[in-house]
Formats: sequence, C-alpha cells, structure tokens
Amino acid sequence: MSNKNNDTSTLHKDVENEFDAHENDSKFERALGRFIIAWSDTEAELYRVLVRYSGVSDPVARAIFSGTRVKAMVDFIRSIAHNTAMPQDQREDLEHAFLQLNAINSMRDHLAHYASASYSFKDPLVRVVANERASRYGNGKGYEVRTETIEAMIWDLYGIANCLNAHWGPRSGPFQPWRENPEDNGPLKWSYKSLQPIPT
Repeated sequence: MSNKNNDTSTLHKDVENEFDAHENDSKFERALGRFIIAWSDTEAELYRVLVRYSGVSDPVARAIFSGTRVKAMVDFIRSIAHNTAMPQDQREDLEHAFLQLNAINSMRDHLAHYASASYSFKDPLVRVVANERASRYGNGKGYEVRTETIEAMIWDLYGIANCLNAHWGPRSGPFQPWRENPEDNGPLKWSYKSLQPIPT
C-alpha cells in the first residue's frame, strides 16, 4: 500500500515539474498562447472576406464554408477574384496578405503539432520544433524557434487582420487599403521571415 502511495506521489511531482515552467519557458508559452489568439482573430477576418466576396447570405455561408481551413479560404477568394475580374489594387492588397498568411500557416501547423520541450544544444533559449513522426525516415523537418519568432508572427497576423478588415468592413467610396500610418505609401513590411529547416 505504501509503495503505491509513493508511486502516486512521485508521479504527481513529475507532472508538477513538467508544468512548472522556467522563466524562458514561460515567455515562449505565453507567446504561443497569444499567437493562437491572433491566429483565431485573423482566421475570422479571412472568413468575413470570403463571405463578402462570395456574395452569399449568412445562412448560406454557414452551410458551405463552416469548418473551411485557411488554405482553402484563400484559394476560394483567389478564384473569386479571378472569376469576377476584381480590381487590380484589391487583388494585390489581398495577395500581399495571403503570401505572408501562408508562410505563417506552415509554421503554425508545425507549432500546433510538434512544439515540445526539446531545446537546441547551441542555445538554451531556442526550441527545436521537429516532426519526429514523419511516415518515412529522412522526411522529417525541424525548425529552431525563438520566442521572438512567435512574436514576429503575432505582429504580422494583426497586420494581416487589419488588411483583411478593409475588404469586408463598411466603407463609402472606392476601396482603400489599410495602412498602419496615414503617411505610408505602401503595404506593411512583414516581420516574420520563414525559417530554414534543420536536419532531424
């Protein structure tokens, strides 16, 4: 009986230690939580753009677009833009956002499925996010991800969300792309740069 209690106590301490994050872990995990919220916000904006440009009612949109992933929504909007001869300035504005959204989406998938407590041997502040469950040896991909990497994606996601909002929100007059500052002549410069994979 006492051995069983000791085993339970040891397991409890192991679980506590696993979730008792160190300071650097906490920064990474808080950033990861903020990233998930920013992703959700941006995904909602993308859905609204799809509904707006598809021209369907809310009941119909719910029936046909519910559960549609980001990549598919982007593909739908690109097809609509092509088939309806959307003005070039609107298409270019969307494409600027879509290219960065796709880059972030690739890393989001990796973080969502493979973020772990694996650290780089070169730098304890770097997480190695690797697909160690690839179906074939040699096909796995890994990335060295810092807290700053995630924060750059968060910043870009809110820029993308603002860009998308300009495509569906109420407006009078011709389309006006979103700009962070009124004096900016061009679209937002992105902070996140796609990471180079490392061998796993």
